[in-house]
Amino acid sequence: MYFPTFFIEQKRGWSEIQANTPTYYGIKGVKKAALEFCLGVESYKQKNRLAELMAIKNDIKQSWDQIIGSAASLAEFSGLKLQLGCTLEKESFFPLVSFQVPHQDSYTDLESYVNGLESRLSDILSNIKTWPLYNEVSELAAKKRSLLRVFDELKQKQEGILISINRSSAKIENLREELDKYKQLKRLHDVGSEINFQTEITSCPICESDLYDSLSKVPVRAKPLSVEQNIDFLKNQIEFYNGINNKQLNDIKDIEVKLIENQNYMDNVQSRIINLKSDESQFIELYGQDLKRKVELENEIRELKKLLLKQNELNNRAKGYYEDWINISSEYTEITKKKNEDVSFRIRNELKNKMITNLSEFGYNSANKTYIQISEQTLRPELDGFDIVADSSASDYIRIIWSYTLALLELGIVHESVKHGGFVVFDEPRQHETDKASFASLLNKSSSLIDIGGQVIVATSISSKELEDYDLDNANIRIFNDGEYILKKEMS
Repeated sequence: MYFPTFFIEQKRGWSEIQANTPTYYGIKGVKKAALEFCLGVESYKQKNRLAELMAIKNDIKQSWDQIIGSAASLAEFSGLKLQLGCTLEKESFFPLVSFQVPHQDSYTDLESYVNGLESRLSDILSNIKTWPLYNEVSELAAKKRSLLRVFDELKQKQEGILISINRSSAKIENLREELDKYKQLKRLHDVGSEINFQTEITSCPICESDLYDSLSKVPVRAKPLSVEQNIDFLKNQIEFYNGINNKQLNDIKDIEVKLIENQNYMDNVQSRIINLKSDESQFIELYGQDLKRKVELENEIRELKKLLLKQNELNNRAKGYYEDWINISSEYTEITKKKNEDVSFRIRNELKNKMITNLSEFGYNSANKTYIQISEQTLRPELDGFDIVADSSASDYIRIIWSYTLALLELGIVHESVKHGGFVVFDEPRQHETDKASFASLLNKSSSLIDIGGQVIVATSISSKELEDYDLDNANIRIFNDGEYILKKEMS
């Protein structure tokens, strides 16, 4: 990519400056990179920092636009108008985001509108009359809830006792059946029956656990109860469970009394609540407008304050991005300024002056040479911000290539920092039939560079006789016959 700065070949080299620079490697800004290397003005640390700063600026710009987009969506959803107060490039005033509320055929700032609503709410609260019995209603409602809990507990207790009574009654019924059997057995014994009755009892009539041949001889030492003993035992059990039932029936009566008392108390409380609510309704009818407006204002203020918090959040983010933008832009400008003041600026200025001097010697007349500059972006000659080829004739553009290429060579001779090979090759430089005077000036200029350490190689198809018309005392002329190549394979 560096080669086209000092070797201008005939086929495409004269179409523009650096015409043969390869671009198929995909190197970004390859022509400028080649010139920067040649002129020794490349500052990769500086360039990388500028690229890094530019990437940060792009990220800030994207985040800034996202804030604006979020604010616009929120304003549209809430029926508000969005007003933007500043830009990244130029601060007119902060904050960035300002929501406007439609009010009386105009728009009011959201914060001012909320302050107005709060002032109006304060006036209403100072004049509003509060129902004096509100606390009593609250206390009665709490009392009613407590009575309901007690009522539920009594009901559960009543239900548990009833279940227990049913079980005891069933137990008593079983005991009575057993008692009847033993009484019948005793009557038989009393009338003189000697038959040994086999009575089979499979479970205890008391605890209902399994029994095996309780009336027959059992393989234990304990003697079974007699018929009379069993009768007495069963009577005692019946009496015992009847006592339990009687107590539980008394408990049921007590609970029923308490339930009735509790229900009456709840009815009285409910009646009082209903009466108070009726009084409250009458109070609201008299003073309800203020109460209704109070609730409406509180709801509206609550919702608008959410938007106000979001507005402040967006503005705080925007403020942070703006401060970052200012700092980054300041650093970017400072680096760019230093870049213009450093060796790059001096080299470009010297390149421009040498090129203009060469153009004057070579007869350039397409435009005023004093307006020619070396572009900071491309390091190539430009006129009024455009590539100089746009305002040059074909022959003058050839003179520009001569002048620019030799100016690079001169800088390479004078400055060690300029990485130039110290020679230039022009292949058929007399393109577009450039006049002999201009071509003679090129040859004279090329010859003069020999004295300061430069070398210019010119390949031309001009005849030997025509070459005699030029002053070539300092030139080393080599004539090649037709078909003879300048570059040849070395013979071993």
